[in-house]
Amino acid sequence: MNAVVRPSRPPAWATWLGLALFLIAFFWLRHVLAQYDLRTILTGLLSLHADALVLAGVLTVCGYGCLTLYELLGLTFAGVRLRYSRIALTSFVAYAIGHNVGLNALSGGAIRYRAYSAVGLSAAQIGTVIAFGTLTFSLGAALLLGVSLVAQAGVSGSVLHMRQSLALGIGGVLLAAVGAYLVLTFLRREALVIGRLRLPVPPPRIAFAQIAVACTDLLIAASVLYVLLPRGTGISFIAFAGLFLVSIAAGIVTNVPAGLGVFESVMIVLLPAIPPDRLIVSMLGYRVVYYLLPFMLALGLLASHEIWLNRRLVWRVVRLARSWLEAVTPQATALAVFAAGAVLLFSSATPGLEERLVTLRQFVPLPVLEASHLIGSAVGMALLILANSLYRRLDAAWWIAVWLLGAGCVASLLKGFDYEEATILALVAWALVLARARFNRRASLIDQRFSGPWILAMLLVLGVALWLGVLTYRHVPYADSLWSEFAFEANAPRSLRAVLAAA
Repeated sequence: MNAVVRPSRPPAWATWLGLALFLIAFFWLRHVLAQYDLRTILTGLLSLHADALVLAGVLTVCGYGCLTLYELLGLTFAGVRLRYSRIALTSFVAYAIGHNVGLNALSGGAIRYRAYSAVGLSAAQIGTVIAFGTLTFSLGAALLLGVSLVAQAGVSGSVLHMRQSLALGIGGVLLAAVGAYLVLTFLRREALVIGRLRLPVPPPRIAFAQIAVACTDLLIAASVLYVLLPRGTGISFIAFAGLFLVSIAAGIVTNVPAGLGVFESVMIVLLPAIPPDRLIVSMLGYRVVYYLLPFMLALGLLASHEIWLNRRLVWRVVRLARSWLEAVTPQATALAVFAAGAVLLFSSATPGLEERLVTLRQFVPLPVLEASHLIGSAVGMALLILANSLYRRLDAAWWIAVWLLGAGCVASLLKGFDYEEATILALVAWALVLARARFNRRASLIDQRFSGPWILAMLLVLGVALWLGVLTYRHVPYADSLWSEFAFEANAPRSLRAVLAAA
């Protein structure tokens, strides 16, 4: 009879395990992203057909949905019932991270242990689920790879550097192993006992479900890459699936995370009819759609899950931050807004990073870039002025400042993909939102007077922005035509107009 588990409060060490898992996944994501050049990724993806990308995305969703059945079968075999929503969430995060980090049984297993221990599963039950998932994948891979080796022994042998007879023999052994497993489930009901190890035997219906689910999962993964191949390649899906499985096997044997590099190298050898540069673009799209995007989504879900499990601690931190901000606002908040305005002005007076502008040029029209530069400069000056009213806790100044900071974030991204600057503005806006209660004075903004030091500070910031522009573009000779020069490379005229807008 299946056991219904009851949620229990996770121990303190489990919280640290969750944090460690998130940090490991985050830093591995940075490592994965470092393998790719952003411009190469965007250019490659843009060269793929939109309908192929959409179909690949749909197939990826189906593939990760199929992976939830691994989890469901494992939990059923372990005698546990859980809500499907929890099973699906745990399965997606575990497989998306495990596929990219490698050593799925360890990396994905740690995710499962963290998630399932929080709802009361024992270590033995979780271990059963992990082992059962590994067995399920192995059965499907063994069956499909065995069929591939037997059906295409010559090609497989040359790729794996073995004789045709040896490839045929290995394929036969793999198929025999799958057959022996099925026969065992029919003939034996008691657990296998090997020394002190006791291995329960699943019933035939679960064994057949294992093979069906694993084969479907692998064929869907192959179809994601297949639909991204250049059109007119002339290779059938059945033939391609066999080559795909050989490449996957090579990646698994080398134990490289996600088979990165190994998988691509073998596919290029196996598909000589497709130009390598076009095949690499297809495989890059496959990596992004099937691996990278799910990995990033899983990372966000893992963080959200940890925040939810530790919501009491998170809420205490938020309340502590709010009380601290209330104690130091509005003075500190006003200074932060003033600093944010200065950052926008200094940024508008200096050129953006060349490589980011080159990438941005493919997506943002020139008028949007020019307008964003002017808006960023005007917003920066407006924040310098509003900071004075925020210092006096004016309600209207709070509303305007929040909206201006939001506009500044958008302008920062559109004028040079300056995500660091946008992050600073977003943090200042978040501080304002947390300290909302302190800005409760209702008075006219126009009637507010500026002290001498405040006016001097604004003029100083504006002067520094002007000085930065002059220093940066000192090699550009001044001419009246600069004011009307509009081009992606025309950084000096753009900065000149931005400083004028601020003034």
